[in-house]
Amino acid sequence: MSFDNVCKLIAEKYPGDFVRWLIGGQSVNIRILKTELSLEPIRADSLIFIQADALILHIEFQTLTQSKPGIPFREVKFRQSRSIPDGGIIKQARVVKRVSGWYVMLTVQWDVNPPQPLPHGEAVGIDVGLTSFVAISNGLLVKRPRFFVDAERKLKLLQQRVSKKRLGSNNWKKAQKKVAKLHEYVANCRKDWHRKLSHQICNDAGMVFVEDLNLIGLSRGMLGKHCLDAGFGQFFNILEQTCFKRDVYFQRCSIRFFKCV
Repeated sequence: MSFDNVCKLIAEKYPGDFVRWLIGGQSVNIRILKTELSLEPIRADSLIFIQADALILHIEFQTLTQSKPGIPFREVKFRQSRSIPDGGIIKQARVVKRVSGWYVMLTVQWDVNPPQPLPHGEAVGIDVGLTSFVAISNGLLVKRPRFFVDAERKLKLLQQRVSKKRLGSNNWKKAQKKVAKLHEYVANCRKDWHRKLSHQICNDAGMVFVEDLNLIGLSRGMLGKHCLDAGFGQFFNILEQTCFKRDVYFQRCSIRFFKCV
């Protein structure tokens, strides 16, 4: 504990000297990043992110005597999903805990002006629904997969097992983790299907137009559970990102005022 207190003080007051001592090399542009933690953070009492060039140091400290169990001073291995662009400045690091592991989401400021896709090619209009997930103006109908509904039976069984466990026990925590894993699996399956469908739509279109729906109102109606299971809002966001990457023009149209917004 005392060793961690000293290291935390040095890291906050003298980050440059601390990083050079830790990695054993010369680094420039050393700065401490802003960090956001949930209500139940990592077992350590303090967490610091230090940026040194293209390297990000994730450092945990145990500074309180009542911390259990004790955590030694160590390096944390991580898997990087994509590289930080040249000239990008990391402004914020957000730590998120999910059942599959810990994730660090970086907010990068990058001075770049990407070109916006212009209207061109074949135009298609998309209407979403519950029987057919999408009905496209070129005649394509895609049936809606029921991700959550298909998993309800297994979810009910897992939740019954949780209710039979003593609250706060190790078996109760294991049962809770299985429920969380199933929820994350359903969400990942839905997102993967949305991405594949968005690429399929962009293959034969130069312009994509969708209806600007009141998604909050749909989620509060009689069929709210099925609307949330379909994930219309997530699909529109993913479709817009895919259109930008594939140089396809994307526009949301308001039926109320009969114009595109």
